[in-house]
Amino acid sequence: MQPHVTAGQPVDIEAKSFNCMLDAAEFVERATQGIRQPSIKGKGSGIRILIRNDTGGDLDRYAVVSPTGPLFEPDAADEVAMAAFQDDDIVLKCVAPTSDDATNFVILDEPIVDGGIGYARIIGLAIVEVEITLATATTCGADTAVTANLTDGAGSTTILWKESGTGTKWAVVLLGGAGAAIQKATLSADLTYASSATAVTTGGTITVHDWLLSSGESLSNGTRVIVAMIEGEWIVIQARC
Repeated sequence: MQPHVTAGQPVDIEAKSFNCMLDAAEFVERATQGIRQPSIKGKGSGIRILIRNDTGGDLDRYAVVSPTGPLFEPDAADEVAMAAFQDDDIVLKCVAPTSDDATNFVILDEPIVDGGIGYARIIGLAIVEVEITLATATTCGADTAVTANLTDGAGSTTILWKESGTGTKWAVVLLGGAGAAIQKATLSADLTYASSATAVTTGGTITVHDWLLSSGESLSNGTRVIVAMIEGEWIVIQARC
């Protein structure tokens, strides 16, 4: 724990405590510059959180990022760090989505510069651009290293409305909903033991992973399967014999 000092007393600050104070000062400065609730009438509703942009680049409103953890982590041995962690204003560090983040993402409610702090939507209705590969797509999710938009079939987030056609389209999505956690699909490539393959659903083209097959077994292209979203991946849980 960093001890308090009195006027005139030399100060010997641990690097970790000093860095926490800098982070706290940055947060206060950002807050006093007027973090404001942008007008969201007709633009969605739900729960918003504060995030720090750790992607390495500036982000526009409606960008897609994935939380990695709180800005301030608890440390019982460091009074400053513990006080920052227990503050009411939780700030999450966010980076570009990884291959494990199909369902772990938030959508920015305002532009945020690299290293800056701002608001993002985590639950409820949200506007976002979606890369549509199948015109009848009903679900979407985050794609690896892509912050500009979501992708159909990548996750289980429900698309409530979207522009017609394929390509990059504006859409209204429901964040935090159950979505299509279990759905029917048809393999568009052979699926072998402990591997993955593409499959087509009513929500788009997705990547599915084997969980049922034994070594040497496979499911052929065209096989109808049931898949479930488990730990951010579509897993084949049943196949037509």
